[in-house]
Amino acid sequence: MVSKMLVGGVLPSLLLAATLGCSEGSDVPGDSLPVSWQPESSGITDAIVDLWVDAPAEMWAAGERFNSAQGPQGLVYYWDGTTWSVSLEEQSSVPTGLWVSAPDDVWAVNWGGILHWDGMQWSAETGVDAERLGAIWGSAPDDVYAVGWDGDASETIVFHWDGTDWQLHSRESGPNFSGLWGSAPDDIWAVGVAGNAYHWDGQSWALIDTGVTTHLHAVWGAGPNDIWAVGGIGGGTKDTPEYASAILHYDGASWSLAATGFDEALNDVWGASSDNVFVVGSNGIILHWDGSTWSRLGSGTSKSLLTISGVSATDVWAAGASGTLLRYEPEQAAP
Repeated sequence: MVSKMLVGGVLPSLLLAATLGCSEGSDVPGDSLPVSWQPESSGITDAIVDLWVDAPAEMWAAGERFNSAQGPQGLVYYWDGTTWSVSLEEQSSVPTGLWVSAPDDVWAVNWGGILHWDGMQWSAETGVDAERLGAIWGSAPDDVYAVGWDGDASETIVFHWDGTDWQLHSRESGPNFSGLWGSAPDDIWAVGVAGNAYHWDGQSWALIDTGVTTHLHAVWGAGPNDIWAVGGIGGGTKDTPEYASAILHYDGASWSLAATGFDEALNDVWGASSDNVFVVGSNGIILHWDGSTWSRLGSGTSKSLLTISGVSATDVWAAGASGTLLRYEPEQAAP
């Protein structure tokens, strides 16, 4: 089971998602379904909290290793198409997000700031205070955003990279954000605690009501009018609605609740197209959207899955606790 110390650099909502719903002694979710995901050997035993996939050429993974003397330690792993290796050695702050534009242009955010890989070495970026950053996304190498919150979680903070410097882009009273995605430079979404969504229209950031109070962990879209957000740690009652796991959808005009009632935490979302979207979470849950309905896929694991990424409908990867790494085998998904 994932320790409660796991994911020390991730938003508290994701920390809970990775722990409270992860009962590895329970039945494997979807164990009556054909297993459509196959385990891949990586040699990684640390929790994988984020993936960037450009397989089969390369993959990057943000990991967390628990050190009994120093607490949670962050690492970054690299797959060169043949072998996994450690790219960034143990850091005191765990990476919470990765964004890659090229093999020599890799960004990682954590609770200590922003790190950059130039193809030769990692370096800490200047001009960024030790803010708690939860996610990173870019539309181009010279247009990258990092979102997070200040030390006492009272202000929303956004930094922007213009190709030369990181600058404070927005700082105002607001909630914590842990998910970031955009369809264009003037259409960017961040999601976070209490169902909050933050939207950039090219001119200003604005808080958008999603209609729920679920703590949201991730956001992804097939386009500006087809966006998904997921979150919650499973369960939830009328007294604790923020814990209820949920899938939300944005149609270009408003957010709506698409699915709820899951016992598992929902931690990440990614899709290959508008009718091929995946959600992962605790207890090995993997959900799939085919354009009309959500259904469960057999994952073959009860480990908490924290991240999912891919490059096409036939090249999708999910990862999570204890170095779990799964690859989608769509031909095995059919009954």
